[in-house]
Amino acid sequence: GIVMKKWFLVGAFILLCNMFFSVCLAMEANKDSAIDWKISVKEKLTPEELEAMRWTEVFQNELAQYFFEVKSIQPDSADKDQIHVTVKAIYRDKAVINNLNEYYRKNLEKEDSIACSEMQMIFQLHKRMYAVKNLKLYSSKRVLIVEQTKDVSFVPVPVKTFADTMYEFVRKCVQN
Repeated sequence: GIVMKKWFLVGAFILLCNMFFSVCLAMEANKDSAIDWKISVKEKLTPEELEAMRWTEVFQNELAQYFFEVKSIQPDSADKDQIHVTVKAIYRDKAVINNLNEYYRKNLEKEDSIACSEMQMIFQLHKRMYAVKNLKLYSSKRVLIVEQTKDVSFVPVPVKTFADTMYEFVRKCVQN
C-alpha cells in the first residue's frame, strides 16, 4: 500500500516535471513568434474600432447623440479660463439628415448621406459662454463633406442642452 503510493507520487512528480520542462522549452523555442502574436493582436483593431475608442458619450436628444474626445480637453495657451474640446454629433433626426443631404447633395456620392459632425468648441468657464471654432461634416462612408473654420464668437451656454452638459463636464474636469 504505502510503497505503491510512494511510487505513484514519484511517477506523477516525474511526469509533471517532464511536462513543465517541455512547456518551458516550447515557449523558449517560440519566443519570437509569441511576440509577433501579441503585436498582431494589437494590429487587428479596425479603423472603426480605433475611432470608436476615441469618443465618450456625454449627451443625447432627438437631434443627435453627442460625444467628446477626452484627450482633447486643453486650456487655451493665452487664456486659462478658455478650455478647448473636440466633440462629435451623430445625427439621429431624419428631417435634419434629409435637409443636410439635400443641401450637400453635390458633395455626396450615391447611396451616401450625412452622418455626423466634429466640432472644436471653446468654453469660457467664468463667463459661462461657448463658441464653435471649427466644424467638419462627415458622410456615413466617413468622407469629409465640408470643413468650416469660424471666427470665434462666444454666446451664452443655453440651459439643458448639449452645450450645457459639455460646459459642466469641462468645468468639473478643470477643477479636479
